[in-house]
Amino acid sequence: MWQYRLFKFLPRHFKFSTILILFLMIIGTFFETFGIAMIVPLMTILTDPGGISEFKYFVDLVNYYEIKKENLIIYGIIGFGLIYFFKTIFLSFQAWIILRFGFKVQAYFARKLITNYLSTVYEYHLSQNSSKLIRNITSESDSFAGIITGLTTLVLEIMVCLAIIALLLYFQTEIVLMILALLFALGLIYFFITKNRIFIWGTQRQYFEGERLKNINQSLGGVKEVIFYNVKKKFISDFDLSNNLTIKAQVKSEILKRLSPYVLEFLVLIIFISVFFYFYFSKDNFNTFIPTITLFAVSFFRLLPSINRINNSWQGLRFSKVSADVIIDEVVKTNHFSQNKLYSESDRNLLKGDLSVRNISFKYENTSDSVLDNLSFDIPFGKFVGIVGKTGAGKTTFIDIILGLLNNSSGEISVGDEILNDDTKTVKWQKSLGYASQHIFLCDDTIKSNIAFGLPESEISQERINDCIEISQLGQMINNLPQGIDTKIGERGVRLSGGQRQRIGIARAIYHDPNFLILDEATSALDVETENKIIEQLIRFKSKKTIIFISHRKNSLKDCDKIYELTNSSIKEI
Repeated sequence: MWQYRLFKFLPRHFKFSTILILFLMIIGTFFETFGIAMIVPLMTILTDPGGISEFKYFVDLVNYYEIKKENLIIYGIIGFGLIYFFKTIFLSFQAWIILRFGFKVQAYFARKLITNYLSTVYEYHLSQNSSKLIRNITSESDSFAGIITGLTTLVLEIMVCLAIIALLLYFQTEIVLMILALLFALGLIYFFITKNRIFIWGTQRQYFEGERLKNINQSLGGVKEVIFYNVKKKFISDFDLSNNLTIKAQVKSEILKRLSPYVLEFLVLIIFISVFFYFYFSKDNFNTFIPTITLFAVSFFRLLPSINRINNSWQGLRFSKVSADVIIDEVVKTNHFSQNKLYSESDRNLLKGDLSVRNISFKYENTSDSVLDNLSFDIPFGKFVGIVGKTGAGKTTFIDIILGLLNNSSGEISVGDEILNDDTKTVKWQKSLGYASQHIFLCDDTIKSNIAFGLPESEISQERINDCIEISQLGQMINNLPQGIDTKIGERGVRLSGGQRQRIGIARAIYHDPNFLILDEATSALDVETENKIIEQLIRFKSKKTIIFISHRKNSLKDCDKIYELTNSSIKEI
């Protein structure tokens, strides 16, 4: 059963919370049943005070406290009110615990997913659509939490219904058994008619929700091109399709959920009328059945919302079951990638020495041709090395392997005496690197925060920021801004030019003063004069760090100690 798989999947502290909630539900069920059970003696006191003698425990209570017969009604109503007062307090507390538990589950798994996604190998993301990952973190984790609260609601209401039915069986066994047989038959018919439909609608909702997010991301992410090429009609049309299909699946489920209570209310009304006429036309005095009829009325009044909630919870579980499968599968699939890559300033620059590449080969999954084939070369520490190659020669793939983002199919990379053959050494290597690419990612934050990428405000060194600004030739631009380095640059740096974005990327790469600096077409959007000034600044540090400079402009590599050319999946010095 998938419910068992779900419970087994929950962390230990959530399992403990589930057991605690189950215990609270048992107490809550007692309060619910006891409150309804008190209806019969209360109504007996109101209609025929002498009839209280039928209830031995009440007679004992009256005798113990020496309650006078004329005061029975007053004490009965006060006692009944107190029972419902304490029941309301407890059930409110129980509802708060259940809802709080559901939101904690949602927060936990949303954080778990984003942590796992950010800890997976880079190659995993090359085969994923970010919209699907966003959907899993947001809407699917919400639905997953809804499954948890839905299950608790389902269990709670089933317990309440069973307790109330047991109470009714105690007073009127024959009638209640006939009613149960009728409801069971109708319930089976309803179950077989709806069970597959609800699951199919849930699967459709989950798929088209991902498509809808993908369309939104593509439309807004490429808004400049969409406006320029005037192709908004196509993107709106794609969004309409996924949006309408998502809503269509939700509407079908919601309609079934809304119709069910009306049908149920009508059915319960018919049953209650039938019970009423059964007692009314019986040979006994009708007044003697008033407490019992009242018990049935109050029980039906309490059972009706419980059955509605059971139905809604069951439909919700069927509709959202696919979300549980997605969350469990995603967490299990990405769990083994999780590793602690957090570090402080004090443990950077752990590796230093000559960079040696031996017989490196690589090909992407599900492809037959190698992008890189048996590459070997050495870069002595403290050298300025250039790499050139035509578009499609494999420069970016080669750099991703050097960065430890892609795992080479064969061969090895070493730095000094360290061979990078496990995750721990790769993380050490990445701590020693600075990296800037042609297309730099920028947050919708200040220039300062983007340079000191990922660091909280309290840990940012103003001295290092100033040094990076000088080296990357950002000073004049920042001085012309009213808020200087505290200027917000917009989403992905939309308020900056391509060259300005690249200079912030270079400043970020050198902020931590790495031993190795890799610049992958990081000056392609700069004019020659600015590029030369940055290279002049970098050469000053040549003896203290190794610099690998990738460019398609050979003139940019004139100051390099060595130049390698990538061609035909191999590398050679030129």
